Amino acid sequence: MTGSQPRSRPRPIRRTALAGVFFGACIAAILAIGGGASADAPVCPENTGGDTGGKVLVRLVSGLAFWFDGSGYMLRGSPLPSDDPNLPPEGCPGNPIITRGISFPYRYNALLEDRRAPRFPEGRPDLLQIFGHDGPVNIQRGDLKLFDHFKAEGAECEVLSDVLEVCRIVSRSLPRRRWNALYRALPGAYFEHEGLPFAGKCIRSGGGDELGSRICEFDYMLMDGLSVCYRIDDRKIPEDQFIAFDRELRRQILAARAPEHDVRPATGGAAE
Repeated sequence: MTGSQPRSRPRPIRRTALAGVFFGACIAAILAIGGGASADAPVCPENTGGDTGGKVLVRLVSGLAFWFDGSGYMLRGSPLPSDDPNLPPEGCPGNPIITRGISFPYRYNALLEDRRAPRFPEGRPDLLQIFGHDGPVNIQRGDLKLFDHFKAEGAECEVLSDVLEVCRIVSRSLPRRRWNALYRALPGAYFEHEGLPFAGKCIRSGGGDELGSRICEFDYMLMDGLSVCYRIDDRKIPEDQFIAFDRELRRQILAARAPEHDVRPATGGAAE
């Protein structure tokens, strides 16, 4: 569709809010929920399921549970482990690790089901976080407002595919592929939670030549009680693969779900 869609004519954009547009939302979310700790895979008693295959049972404060590899991530805002001697080891069924969020470190591919044949071998997220609160949704709403703002102010906008639209912030001193940009899914074309379209942003990183990259960030709620924030490098995942990459990442996150260990959220958003 790219060839059939005329680009809007760019005109000078007021510099209002440009300095704050690309503030790191993932980092902001880390600061908001405090420090973290990693966890090792427990040895679970037979009456709780026995061998977990190196997995740790983690439950977000929203009540949603997951099985994750027992290393390679950080827990955010987690309460102290219980000292109840009658409970199984932390991370086992009956005593999951409770946390407000989980942060997967730089280029770590803990979610991949087959590490020998990843679908995006060079394109693991530089940072991936999942949360049991709706913080990333506030960033998503902000990105959508900024998209509309810059489109109205004369950014160079075009439809990339039958799913995604982009508005680029014109910078004549840089190659076009290095321009800062905002992205939004076309209405009804891709997954939406509570009517909010998929949206994100890219900001240039490094030098100003063609070889430089852009750091791209996407924030949204995947389902009630589960929000996502991640960053990628557009040299490894170019913009024409953003939707395919996001679709695969969603699949991996949902594949790690352990709904049989969910609990009903209590009043105030924390789980029972």
